Order: sequence, then structure tokens, then C-alpha cells
Amino acid sequence: MNLALRISFLFLFVAPSIFGQTNPMGWTSKRTKTVAPAKDSLFLDSLPVLQEHIDFTTQSGFPAKPHYTLYQQPVSYIKFNTPLRDTLILNFQVLPLPLNQRFQHKDTSLILPAFAGEKDPLYRPESTNSTFTPFAGLTSNGSISRGITVGNNQDAVLNSSLNLQLSGDLGQGTQIRASITDNSIPVQADGYTQQLQEFDKVYIELENLDFGLLRAGDYNVTSQSNQFLRFDKKISGAGIFTDVKAGKKGNVPIQLQGGVARGKFARNRIQGSEGNQGPYKLTGNSGEPYIIIISGSERVYIDGVLMKRGEQYDYVIDYNAGEISFTALRPITKERRIVVEFQYTEQNYLRTVVFGETGYETQNFKTTVQYYNEQDSKNQPLLQENSNEEKEILAQAGDNLNNAVVSTVNPEAFSDELVLYKLVDSLGTDSVLVYSVDSTQQLYSASFAYIGPFRGNYEQVQSNANGRVFQWVPPVNGQPQGSYEPVKQLVAPNRLQIITLKSEGKIGKNHWLSVNLATSKNDVNLFSDVDKNNDNGSAGGFQYKWLKEKENFDIYTGINYEFNQDNFRTIERIRNVEFARDWNLDNNFDGGVQLGGISLGITNDSSLAEYRADLLSADGYNGLRNTLTLRLRNSENIGAISTSLLNTKDSVSTTLFLRENGFFTHFITPKFWAGIRSVGEWNKKQALGMDTLSPSSYNFLEYELYTGFGDSTANFTEISFLERFDDTALMGRFENFSRAITYGLHSQYQTNFNSTIGANINIRNLEIYEPTPIDLERTITSRLNYVQRLWKNSIVSSTFYETGSGTEPRRNYSYIEVPAGTGIYTWTDYNDNGIKELDEFEIAPSPDLAKYVRVYSVTNTYIRTNILKLGENLNINTPGAWKNAEDIRKTISRFSLLFNYQLDRKTLLTGNTNRLNPFKEVADDSLIVAMNNNFRSTVFFNRTATKFGMDYTYRKTDNRNLLSYGVEQRAINENTANLRYQPIEVLLFKIQGSVIDKQNISANFATRNFGINQVLNKYALSYQPGSYFVLTGRYEWDNQQSSGDDENNLFEQTIGADLSFNSAEKFTGLLSLNYIINDFEGNANGPAGYEMLQSLRPGRNGTWTVTLQRTLKKNILISLNYSGRVSEGTNPIHTGNVEIKAFF
Repeated sequence: MNLALRISFLFLFVAPSIFGQTNPMGWTSKRTKTVAPAKDSLFLDSLPVLQEHIDFTTQSGFPAKPHYTLYQQPVSYIKFNTPLRDTLILNFQVLPLPLNQRFQHKDTSLILPAFAGEKDPLYRPESTNSTFTPFAGLTSNGSISRGITVGNNQDAVLNSSLNLQLSGDLGQGTQIRASITDNSIPVQADGYTQQLQEFDKVYIELENLDFGLLRAGDYNVTSQSNQFLRFDKKISGAGIFTDVKAGKKGNVPIQLQGGVARGKFARNRIQGSEGNQGPYKLTGNSGEPYIIIISGSERVYIDGVLMKRGEQYDYVIDYNAGEISFTALRPITKERRIVVEFQYTEQNYLRTVVFGETGYETQNFKTTVQYYNEQDSKNQPLLQENSNEEKEILAQAGDNLNNAVVSTVNPEAFSDELVLYKLVDSLGTDSVLVYSVDSTQQLYSASFAYIGPFRGNYEQVQSNANGRVFQWVPPVNGQPQGSYEPVKQLVAPNRLQIITLKSEGKIGKNHWLSVNLATSKNDVNLFSDVDKNNDNGSAGGFQYKWLKEKENFDIYTGINYEFNQDNFRTIERIRNVEFARDWNLDNNFDGGVQLGGISLGITNDSSLAEYRADLLSADGYNGLRNTLTLRLRNSENIGAISTSLLNTKDSVSTTLFLRENGFFTHFITPKFWAGIRSVGEWNKKQALGMDTLSPSSYNFLEYELYTGFGDSTANFTEISFLERFDDTALMGRFENFSRAITYGLHSQYQTNFNSTIGANINIRNLEIYEPTPIDLERTITSRLNYVQRLWKNSIVSSTFYETGSGTEPRRNYSYIEVPAGTGIYTWTDYNDNGIKELDEFEIAPSPDLAKYVRVYSVTNTYIRTNILKLGENLNINTPGAWKNAEDIRKTISRFSLLFNYQLDRKTLLTGNTNRLNPFKEVADDSLIVAMNNNFRSTVFFNRTATKFGMDYTYRKTDNRNLLSYGVEQRAINENTANLRYQPIEVLLFKIQGSVIDKQNISANFATRNFGINQVLNKYALSYQPGSYFVLTGRYEWDNQQSSGDDENNLFEQTIGADLSFNSAEKFTGLLSLNYIINDFEGNANGPAGYEMLQSLRPGRNGTWTVTLQRTLKKNILISLNYSGRVSEGTNPIHTGNVEIKAFF
């Protein structure tokens, strides 16, 4: 079978979706893991590991040789024979196929026993007349669907989806791995779990043992081996990877990748706020407040330590809103230093990325050359169209783009889809924008940019317009009083090119040397020929290491030097995330430096001692840092301490920076320990020639005492006491600034398979002394989890409780029109003014009306809140043996219970608010700024019986959202009872009765303040003579009364019939007819009336639905859906949908 034909057929099939939107990481044989000192074993991979490619190094890059044993079955893992004394980095490679499975190219039955006589020396396989099968030899699963929806109340809408996974052998040694997902309505993954579910992605990988690897679609281009070219960039493109043999021992790896960049790198530094778990707003490189972060692209650090995403770990992130919040497991205080690095979408221009790498490597030597090019296509703008005038402004601006600002005020024809303004004169000021809906006047559109308090002349105001409305604020004594201006910052296309050359390897038995050179060209404005003399920059350095292994210890030394010029630029960062702070530099420091250092260390299986001296030189700056690190680990003690002393001098000041960070743990018994942790910094800064302290000087000392018992990983309890003292410089000398005490409890137990409990509690008391004393501030951050199973899972309970404090942003929202059937909301012009206003949108009761989606945007206003969360799930059934008992247990076994309660409440931080008790009502209801309160409880009688059964459900919901104009609330109380009775086998009788109370409260729209009381009864009789046919007759009556501005009354009666049928799993159908009489009094053209009538009209109404499905050849499903409705005095509305779905 022709390999080229197979590959061509595959790419032809997936061509419509080759350019997707998100990335699954591609397969590679190389793996990297970090090994903590506490681990005695480490899972490697489900695939077999090549032992000769196992390589351990320290975090500093020194080779390490721990004693271990490698196990390969059933999975690959390492068992360490002696305790690790340090955190190690493990690099290894795996085979692409498991060893415990059978793989073959030919049938073993072809092997015949030896025999005497003539024998044909040629292998002649049996000839066949089989034809080409496109995916023979492949494992595939998934589906593809195409559909169209039409109707007389909407335009035609096409919808499609593709979900395909492929893997297997294409023949001639070529393997394929592919994952393709494409939906007509893409949704980005959320950031509330460690693993992300991607909704739109295309990823294809072809690998041949002789030719290499071809990768295409949405994936990550990554480089981490060179400090001057570190990046992890998501692209939509393709790449090729191959190795070429060079002599007997040499190898030339080659890779070339390119495509369209999906995002732009940004770094946000956030100073933690006392007790504020978030959310914290993330912004773009130019301070853009409204950005979309590419899912999975972020790296989050607290005090220089990398965090882990997920509600059960350290943080969660809302990619669409650009907000990050921290869980109760990671309390945030005023001292925490938070750094968030991420990629965000910027679609001003088409941006392309090209990355190439090649080199030469042997067992002891490696040379690598890298090339990187990322640039905007200035003639291919995406979301902006630069006029000739704007291009000229950019051409004259050069590298100084701060002044490349233009007005966004443009004449616009009247449209009910836009927020428009008229120009008027006010208080002697010409051309003031005033919101207007007068179609007879000359109107203008304008977009407003946030430029900071008292820098603009406009502020956002409350309005019922479908969009943000801004109002002019008069200046005071010539000083602007607003924060917004109708301007936009012009964005210039740019280009960054980087070339690196790195050589490293052994230069003797115990010597290693690495030399690294890099050059960059950064053109920040491709429209301009001005300011090109600062585009080029270079960087470089070397590292020398010497290691001598003795019988009982190892001794090592190292020398390193590196530099980068002021104009050298790279994609991310060159050095560690806290480099500037480590050297007492400004956090935004981005200039050229020269950094050199020496190190000397001695280590054995239980201890380490290392001394380092580093010298940093920058423009007018010199710094010398001495660092001593000691570590100890044995069966009874684990400890480490690192101390450093930094002396710096620049053109205006000198500093003395002393730091220490250490801990010591003593194991009294193998399962009982106690210890101490300590962190301290003394940072003395003085102006040249002065003996008084600069205001930025500070001291702090933090120590923690702790003790615990258990195995420290699965079942343990640890309690701690932490105290922190902070000093600040006032009037030229140190003064006590604050004192904080934290009590901690951390516990986790799984007593058996039926019980699990976990607790994390931190109580922090903070006192501020200077410059203005503040009363004791207490924050409680806690999380409790408890799961209990009793009586062989007859009773299952799961409880979750969390407290803390954070913020709640005020949000704007607007409605955007989308194709009918793909939205959620519908618009009704209640006041007949032809203008879409916020209080005129409702949840659509039928697909043909669902033409709008609700889009939120965060304002710059955040309100401090207390956070309280509680969740309880309870499922009660009786043991199975009770059903056969002869006493009261048999009666009790007929009952069962489902209980669910979820509370997520945020109350104002000020005031006498209830922080800890979820069952105590908040004294002042206005203190609740956001809440999701959902309660549901159902009692069943004869839940699984076919003859007779009953159930009763009580449901209560109370949801509140903080919007720009105030709090919006919607609450429901519902009591529902159901009864079913089967007098004979072919008849089933059902009754449902409900009493429902609905409340809607809006702070800004009086018409949306209403309540509805509802009594609903449903009766149904079904006739089912066999398994292929069901006929149901229905009667319903619904009595509703509303209160508020509109006092409406509705008595609705419905007579309906349903017919469902199916045939041998190949054909199914459903026909439903309803005749509805609405006896309505009141205002039908209002929010309350619309809620009651659900898009129908007073008087007689009819609805109908037809659904047909047909299965062809077991893997093709054809669906036909048709629905309609008609009201008295209106024309019928018809909607139809046809969809074909194929399963792989």
C-alpha cells in the first residue's frame, strides 16, 4: 500500500480544520521531572525508559549521581536506595512502544520448520485483491457532524463539530498521532482545574524512525536550553524534527518550526494585599485592562516559588476576564510578592513565528545554533485598519509611541446596535460628547480609553443603554476630573530576531565548560525609519565546572560570567523571576549588566556546604554578594540554611542587604517531628554622603515553630505558630512597622476507604504601628473537606467548607447579536422606542428567539469582601438486605433521600458581618454583594419500583451579582410533588403539583423589580403496548400572579399529546402537540408578563415538535427536528434543523 497515498488521504480529510485555536502538547521521547528530597521513589512513565539516557543534575546544573534502582514493569519508576540530600532535576528518554505488548510486521505462521529438499529462497507473500482502505491499521474514535437550521423567523444557520482522535501505523515505519476538535461556537477552557479541556484544537504528528517527526496544527514551540532564548509560545503552524548521523559518534539534530503566533508574552507584578485572595486584575504590556489570556500559558510565582493551578492547589484563573484568585491553601498577605507571566491575545496584526535549531553533538560535546524571528505583518492588520494619516503618525513617532494617540470620535449613522453621542458646547468647552438616541441629529461613535484618575475628562455613568456610556466631567481650575478620554493608542507592528550559539561539554575527566553567545534585533516600529540605532544588542557568557569524586564525599567548584547589553532583547526573561530584588535593583530594571561569580562546594550523601561570590555591574551600579548554603539530611534530622550579604553602590546611594532563609526538622520518632523555619532580611539603604536611612529601607524577621505526627504525605497533622516583625524607615531611622502572628493547622487523614478528612486553617492577627496605628486586623483562611461512607455506601456524605476574604469587581455587561439558535437571550422592545436597552433582554424560551449573548467586562472598581463557601452532598439509601426483611426495615427501605446544598457568599468587609457561620443570616441584607445559594432536597418513596412511586422536592435558589449600577438578585422557592401509578402493564399515570415563588430585584431598573407566585399542576396518562411505541395524553393548568409595577394574573391551560416510537435501534421519532389557552390580565409587554407567558400571547396558542432520527450502517446518524408555534392573531413560526453525524 502506497504510504504517500495514505498520508495524502489523511490530510485531505482533516484539511478544513488544519488551523485550529488551542494546543495539546506534542509527543516526544524526552521527559523531565523534579525530585524533592523527601521522595524515596519516583514514577517515571507508563512507557519503558532507556536507562543509558537517565541523567540527574542539581538545580544549579551540576551532575548528580544518586544511588537508585530502575523498575520497568508494569510501569517505569525509580527506587532510591539512599535518601536524597538535595532537589534534583531528572532528564530521561522513553521508548515509543510498551514492552509488554506484542508488535510484528509479519505473521509468525510464515515461519516453517526446517526440512530437506528444495526451497524457494525468496519470500513471496500471498497475493490478494484487497482495495485501499484509508484508515486501515489505525485506531480512531470520535465523530463529525454538519447541520443547518432554517426558519421563517430567522436566517439560515450552519453548525458543525468535529472530534477525532487517531493513532496507529500508516505503514513503512510511520506512526501517526492526531487529535482534532473543532466546534462552530468555540469556547476557551476555564482555569479552575489542573488539566484543561480544550474545545477547538488541531494537532497531527507523523513520526518515521528513518526520516524524523512532522508536527502540524495547534501546539507549543518551546526552547528552554539557552538562557538567552527561553520561551514557550503557542502557535498554529507546523514543524519538522530530524537527526542526521555525522560519522560514527556524531549526530546533527535539526528542527524548523513556524506558524501564526496565538499570543503575546506579558509579565505582571502584584503586591499582595492583606487577606485578599483575589481576584487580582491582569493587564497587557501597555496596561490594557480588557485582555483574554491564552489558556494554560500562565506561570504564577509567589515569593519566587512556582505555583500550581487548580481549586485543590494554589490558584484559579479566569482566562476570559483576565483575573487570578488564590485558594485558601495559599493565604495572601501584604508581604507576598506575586508575579504572573502569561500570553494574551493581541490581534492588531497577523503575527508569525519562525524558530530553527541545529547543531552537532557527541557523547561528551554539544554545539547548538538557534534562530528565532517573531514579527507583525504591517500590511495585514486584523482588528484595526490604519488610515494613511495614522501610518504617517507612526512613521514620525519612531520608538516613542506614547504620543501616537488619535481621536476615536467619528461621524456615524444612527443604529440601535451602537452607543452614539452628539457634540455640544458646555461651559466654554467645544465638542463635548453627550449620549443621544435622537436619529434626527448628526451622531458620532467613540471608544474611550482609561488613562488614569484626574487625567481625562470623562467618566462612565449608569445607563440602560446596551453598552458603556460616558459623560463629560467639567475640569476644576484647569485640572481634569475624569479618568477616560475618547482616544486610542496606535499600535505599531514590530519584529524581534534572536540568534544564539552555545557550545558545552567535557574538556577533561572532571571538567565541564559551556560558552554561550547571542545577538538580537528589536524593531518596535516597522512603519518608521527613525530611532534604528538602538535596535541591535548582544549577550553572552561562559560557565566552568570542576567535580572531583572522593570515596566519602565530592568536591566541586565553578566559575561563571555573563553579560547583556542595554539593547539586547529576548522573548521572556533571562534570569530568575526575583533577580532585580536579589540585587536591590528596581523591579522594572531592564538594562545591560555584567555578572560574574565563583562557587566552591563539598557534598556527601547526608550534607552539603557551598560558598558563592557574585559580582554584578550595571550602568553606574556595582554589587558584591556573598552566599553560604548548608544542608543536612539523615534519619533523624533534615535542615538547610542559606545566608547572603550584598553590598551595592550606585551614583546616588549605597545599600547593605543581609538575608537568611533556613529550616531544621528533628524526627523524635519516624512519625513524630518538630522544627523551626526562619526567614529574615535586613536592607539598609543610604544616600551617598549621608548617615540616615533612605525611606525604602526595611527589616523583617519571620520565624515559625511547628510540630506534627504521621507520615507527612498521606495521613498527618501539623500545627504551627508563626510570628513576623517588620521595620520601616521613618525620619532616617528604623521604626517598628507591624507585627503579625499566624496560627496554623494542616491535617489530612484517610482512615480507611470509607472516610477522608482534610483541614487547612490559618488565623492571622496583624497590628500596624507606624506611621498611623491601626487596630488589630484578623483574617481567617480555612478549608475543610470531609467524605464519609457508611453501611456499604448506603449513606454517602461529602462536605466542603471554606472561608477567606477577597474582592468582588463591579461588572458591566452588554448584549451582542449572534445567529439565531446560538445565543441565550432575546430582545423585546418594551417601550417601543426602537432602542436596545439593558432591561429589555430576557432568556429566550425557544431557539429561534435566542439571538443574543451576554458579555461581561470588568470595571476598575473592586470591593473588599468576606468569602464564605459551604457545600454538602448527602445520599441516603438503606442496605439492600432490608428489602427482604420481615419487620419495619422493609417499610423503611422504600424511602431514600438526595440532599444538595451549595453556598458561595461574598459580603462587605466593613460592618458587623458574619464571617464564619453559613447558617446565620446576614444582619443587613445590603451587605451581600454577591451570592450563589442553591438548596435542593428530594425524598423518594419506591424510587425504583415500577408499580407505584412518589417523591417530594424542595428547591431554593438565591443568586446575586454585583454590576456597575448595583446588585441584581433572582430568587426561587419551589415545592414539587410527583406521583406515578401503573394500574396495568401498558398504562402509566403521572401527577405533578408545584408551588413556586419567584423574586427578581434590580438596583437600577424599576420594571425588573417584581415577584411571581405560581401554582402548577400536570396530569399525564401514557399507553405503552410494547417497547417500540408510547402514546401520552397530557393536561396542565398553571395559575400565576405577579406583584410590582405590573400586577398581572394568568390562568393557563394546556392540552397536549406525545407520540414516541422506535424500530430496532435504527429509527426513533417523537411527535408532540400542545393547545394552550392563556387567560391573562395585565401588561403582557413587560418583564413580568414576558416571564409568565414565555413568548406566547394571551388567548389561544399552539406549539408542536417533530423529532426523527435514523441510523445508517451503524455509524451514521441523521436527525431531523421541526418545531413551531402560533398565537392568536399572529402568523405561525416554523423552525427546522437537519444534522448528519458520523462516528469513527
